[in-house]
Amino acid sequence: MIIFLRCAALAVALMPAMVTAVDEPDTGAEEAGGNALSVSMSLATRNGKSKDIGTIRVEEKIRGIVLAPHLKGLRQGAHGFHVHEHDDCSSVREEAKSGSTPEYVAAGNEGGHLSSGLADSHTGPYGDGHLGDLPILYVDNNGVANHPVYAPRLRLNDLPGRALVIHANPDNYSDDPEENGGSGPIIACGIVDGDK
Repeated sequence: MIIFLRCAALAVALMPAMVTAVDEPDTGAEEAGGNALSVSMSLATRNGKSKDIGTIRVEEKIRGIVLAPHLKGLRQGAHGFHVHEHDDCSSVREEAKSGSTPEYVAAGNEGGHLSSGLADSHTGPYGDGHLGDLPILYVDNNGVANHPVYAPRLRLNDLPGRALVIHANPDNYSDDPEENGGSGPIIACGIVDGDK
């Protein structure tokens, strides 16, 4: 009887540790060394960067990266979302077409979508085209974007020296009928500087 009572007391004493071990999520299987960085995002206008709208946390996983937006002040709906080649969110003066006046283009210096050099097509995050093609960014009816997206072909070290770009329109992940999925003008931009 004494032995039984001691065993029961030992089981009760160990129970919190056993419950904690079971309840804690196993993040080690998903993360690769806990590598992450944060990108500050701003609205993009023809006059350059405007107000800050939040950050996007980029975290490296065993396969690819997860981009977790913490953004507000955007138009509700689906938006094209890409990694662009250059770390420059400044506007650029576009060349005048015949009979028109040249205009400034918001974040026009960021270059094209990041590409591996092997494929120069726009096929989406799970295709074999641009590496910079990311999943659609969704903004709720309060102007908030907080749903993470997964980019399986990118690594964290692909991003420093690049820009994260949000477009006005959704992306159809095709170059037909318009290039780059018809995602339209850039409405927000952030430079990836690599600081963690």
